[in-house]
Amino acid sequence: MTKILSFSLTDEEAAELEELREAMGMGSRSEVLRVALANLRADKKSLEDAKGDTHAIMLLVGNRHAVDAKLHDLKHEYEKSVLTSMHNVLHEKCIEMWLLHDDAKRIAQLDALLRKNRQLTTVKTIVF
Repeated sequence: MTKILSFSLTDEEAAELEELREAMGMGSRSEVLRVALANLRADKKSLEDAKGDTHAIMLLVGNRHAVDAKLHDLKHEYEKSVLTSMHNVLHEKCIEMWLLHDDAKRIAQLDALLRKNRQLTTVKTIVF
């Protein structure tokens, strides 16, 4: 069964959704959202399936001036989890890569905190 939903996007987000639709050759914005939902579901399942002692790589991208201080504070809060971090700035975007080692629940908590940060455009956690 298909449901019709209504939700709000900023003008920028709506334009980006349309750009993605065109670039990916998809027939509708709904198709783009279904693919995005499937990717989020896979990421969530990967974190949910992880148990106990876990390693992960976390990729974060956001507006340079908006996220630096927040990421710095979180990195220190989770300093026992962050084995290695790499930071770079490209086209006014802050790019962080963290190698993590901790209990899977703690890594999932960090992932959830970062996903709530609306200044981050990308939060990708790969568990292994």
